[in-house]
Amino acid sequence: MKSSVTNLVMALGIVAIGVAIGAAGIYIGDTDDAPGAALIGILL
Repeated sequence: MKSSVTNLVMALGIVAIGVAIGAAGIYIGDTDDAPGAALIGILL
């Protein structure tokens, strides 16, 4: 059985990934000249 600390760390990691994906979506939506290049830059 996993400890509560492990579960908390996993939950915070999932939330952080969700926030990062949302921020990347907003940034890519605002780029007019090369959204594909912006996506590649974020993924790298």
